[in-house]
Amino acid sequence: MAEGKFVPKPRDKNLLDSKRIVLSTPCPVKGVKGFSELHYYANNDNPGITVYTRDPADKDNNFGRIQAKMGVLDFQVHLEQLKAVTESKEPMKLEMFCQSPRGQDKKKVDVARVEVGKNPAGIVYILVEDLENQSRPKIHFKFAPTYWHHLARNGEPLQEAETSVLVARAIYKLVSDAMIQISKETYKHPEPKQGGNGGNFSGNRGGGGGNWNKGGNNNRGGGGGGGWSGNDDSSDSDSSGGGFSGGSSDFDDVMF
Repeated sequence: MAEGKFVPKPRDKNLLDSKRIVLSTPCPVKGVKGFSELHYYANNDNPGITVYTRDPADKDNNFGRIQAKMGVLDFQVHLEQLKAVTESKEPMKLEMFCQSPRGQDKKKVDVARVEVGKNPAGIVYILVEDLENQSRPKIHFKFAPTYWHHLARNGEPLQEAETSVLVARAIYKLVSDAMIQISKETYKHPEPKQGGNGGNFSGNRGGGGGNWNKGGNNNRGGGGGGGWSGNDDSSDSDSSGGGFSGGSSDFDDVMF
């Protein structure tokens, strides 16, 4: 470690770090084997989403990660967008743009876009896009059952569209409940800055202003085969059918 370099303390793992709560799909980049993964995470009042592209050519871009960082309210709004998509009878697309300060003037810039939608085939999906580097992979993750489970009605397999709605609804419930509980258990109120204006402030601004934050970060509020990642060691295995990715993920070494 270089002298004087700040190294953040690793956060404690929680339920959302489970490899059983991960969406995965074959990496859509031509010639790349293995699976891309989407992870929800939560800690303190800073939940969000991380995508691991698994594209070797992308590994030097934020360690191969595309991140959408949110606050607890923004995160719940994203989940409510997902719920609205599952309830729609027609194809639709809802978006959230995440902002961060850039440059000497700390200008607010859109850095990530989270899209949830239902495509014309009725399949629910999610996409997290890096808006600062448009050359990075744009990966659509379908909501689908885990590799080891399949759904049926009266002995007949459910159609992919109906299955995706059920899985998206389950993700909405599971991730929402887990995020709230984890945030309650890990929340630490920021200490006032010495000689400053009392530390960070976050709140709602009325009159059509939306959500806003002052402080370190400024946040505002289908390809492949779908499926989830589980906890085995096959995340780099080749598969043309999508579904299950595995547990050999560098996610375990990431600090948010």
